[in-house]
Amino acid sequence: MMQRLNSSPLTKAAILALLFAVVAVISACGGTEPDISLPPLPTPLPSSEFRKVELDTQGVLTHIYGDNAVGTRDDGELWLTNIRTGEARQITDDGRYKWSAVLSDTHAA
Repeated sequence: MMQRLNSSPLTKAAILALLFAVVAVISACGGTEPDISLPPLPTPLPSSEFRKVELDTQGVLTHIYGDNAVGTRDDGELWLTNIRTGEARQITDDGRYKWSAVLSDTHAA
């Protein structure tokens, strides 16, 4: 059979003191909010650099990040293309077709 524990006034006072301490610490933290600002936008080309660039992709560009785009050609391999210069280079060569490639500042996947 279970016995009911009676709370003594000392226990209630201790709980109230602990609760007050927790509330005081939380309010002292200042309530800083997380940084939810957006990353900076890529620098646009100045009008003096505008020129026609022929992108010889021979396939599909699936994602653009900054000055670079990633996509697949007819062989299914990933190619990285600089959209300012038109320069392209193959970044995979395993014979498997890639779908929906994504590009970040350091990786292509």
